[in-house]
Amino acid sequence: MFRNYIWKILLVIAVVVYVLIDADRVCDMNIFLSAATDILDQKNIYTTVYQTWLYYYYSPVFAVLLIPFTYLSEYWVNVFWLLLNVGLVFRVGQLLKGYFPESTVPAKWQRLILILSIVFVFRFIFDNLHFHQLTIFILWISLEGLYSIKKGNKIKGGLLLAIGINIKLLPLVLIPYLLYRGEFRSVISIVICSVVLLYLPVIFLGYEYNQLLLEGWWGNINPIEQRHILDFAHAGIPALITAMFHLDVLQQSPLFLNQLNEEEIGWIINTFRLGLVGFTFFFLRTRPFIRTSNLHQLWELGYLFLVIPLIFPHQQNYSLLMLWPAVIYLVYYFYQKQGTYRARDKRLLVVFALCFLAFNAGMYLGHFREFYNGIKLVTIANLLFIIPYSLCTPLELAERRNPSDIHSGN
Repeated sequence: MFRNYIWKILLVIAVVVYVLIDADRVCDMNIFLSAATDILDQKNIYTTVYQTWLYYYYSPVFAVLLIPFTYLSEYWVNVFWLLLNVGLVFRVGQLLKGYFPESTVPAKWQRLILILSIVFVFRFIFDNLHFHQLTIFILWISLEGLYSIKKGNKIKGGLLLAIGINIKLLPLVLIPYLLYRGEFRSVISIVICSVVLLYLPVIFLGYEYNQLLLEGWWGNINPIEQRHILDFAHAGIPALITAMFHLDVLQQSPLFLNQLNEEEIGWIINTFRLGLVGFTFFFLRTRPFIRTSNLHQLWELGYLFLVIPLIFPHQQNYSLLMLWPAVIYLVYYFYQKQGTYRARDKRLLVVFALCFLAFNAGMYLGHFREFYNGIKLVTIANLLFIIPYSLCTPLELAERRNPSDIHSGN
């Protein structure tokens, strides 16, 4: 027991030292605070360039909420933000463990499954902390909102998801899923709270200035805008297709095949998006409005989260932290199959391991990082990940335990 306390103390010390060192960097929090400062001067924060070439892509209410922090030292704001994110990582782990059927996994093995999943996505956790990003927060507030809805608190769950959507649109993919599962009160709560959050800054900013900001924000995030078709980010289907069919005057991607115009590229991107979104029905499996088991919910949600960094524009490598729910599901799946692996299971486990190597190549072979970004390695690995994920169904595990559990709440 004393040894466990020693490890926990050492972990806390290591985290605090890392945070105190890494907080002394100018990253995305600097953009958020600069935008909050500019709001006080009634500037259009969506046309202002920050840090020489970057833009503010988040909601007006997020910038308004940050205004009190502009009176503090940016260093200590960074310290607070990093410590908060570390805490949220632990909370996300607890929320994901909650989807395991308790009767089938001893507590010791639950911890091991969680640790293995963290090892798998550690590169993305580190990148989010290192660049002071929002992905950990968005993943947490999405899962926390779903947890509240699952526990019957529809208003709280809707508010949390509305906050996530309002800050960054990514959790928007959960609304069709909730409708399919018959969570109508939750969706109504999300819609009402979202509208309130859009116009809450009117109290402080006035209607006209808030409307100007909302129009600027929508122009910056609207995925079908012409200026968002070509995507030179490191991750996502838009970035992959752009690399394959657009010759960048600054640097030709190793993936470049043939030059297409923007309209043709847009059609290809949207076709891929439609295919990935349509594939969601493969995971739903049941008719609408039917409650599924906890494990099946994790499988469904894992797919929704893993397609987020694929279908949205301007995604960077750290956005692949959204794979965490899918990763922990697969780790759990292979744990449950131990001792009964068929040849197919072994092949799928090899693909899973290859995805791990590809996702983390930037950490252990960092010298080739530019090459990995050029070939969109994490996006290719993300697409490859769908193969084992779609084939490792909870139905097989449920049949091994008890056929009656397949559509139960366990």
